[in-house]
Amino acid sequence: MISIKKDLCTSCGLCAQICETRDIEMTDTGAFPLGIDCSECGHCVAICPTNAVELPGYDSREILPYSKDLFSIDPDRLLNFMKFRRSTRRFLPEKPEREKIETILEAGRFSPTACNYQRLRYVVVEKELKALRDRLWEGAAVYARGAADEYLLSRYRKYKNSKGTQDALLYGCTHLIFIMAPDENDACIASSRMELMAHALGLGALYLGYCKLAVEASPALQEYLGETEQSKTQVVLALGYPDVIWHRTVPRKPLQVEWK
Repeated sequence: MISIKKDLCTSCGLCAQICETRDIEMTDTGAFPLGIDCSECGHCVAICPTNAVELPGYDSREILPYSKDLFSIDPDRLLNFMKFRRSTRRFLPEKPEREKIETILEAGRFSPTACNYQRLRYVVVEKELKALRDRLWEGAAVYARGAADEYLLSRYRKYKNSKGTQDALLYGCTHLIFIMAPDENDACIASSRMELMAHALGLGALYLGYCKLAVEASPALQEYLGETEQSKTQVVLALGYPDVIWHRTVPRKPLQVEWK
């Protein structure tokens, strides 16, 4: 629940107006938090012109005052950036710096979640990646046999016959990030922002749908990742420095939209 500094509150009412759960009441002495249904979203913190609102339990040092120079992005440049991103399936052996991986995780941490539940959890695999790769392939093979997925089974056989040199599952990435959540909606939103951050940092990224299916088919992998009913693998991202240079964007099919 929020707290409000009475000596700074001017009774402007902005916090009560912006509160989606109506958990702030205006009184003769200023804004008063009811503490009945606060989602800790922070809207009141962000909108207060006198910085009178606090969120106990959160690190106030993370709060940044608005700056047009620091917070504004040219929309054309942003759209071009999104158009230029590519899925990466060729990675260099050089490992990205820990700071870059942490920045990508920050992009996920500050992504929106339903009702501000913030129930996302991340498992980053780097040192144990080589050993985990075989386990993911075995899980993928279990899934493929059950689903009669001959395409994936052929990839699995190539991987085994080549003694791991033909890896069409992880593609030589240096890091895997497993995004864990009760359902996929919040995880998908976070992963989209994380992937864009990866590209902004000069890294390549790839969504690994088969790895998610591998985990679903393997109780051992679920145990390794610490899965629970409220924390299941929803998205798997491969990361690393790309071993490819793109020279231009590519076209897409025409937009399908109805205006009503």
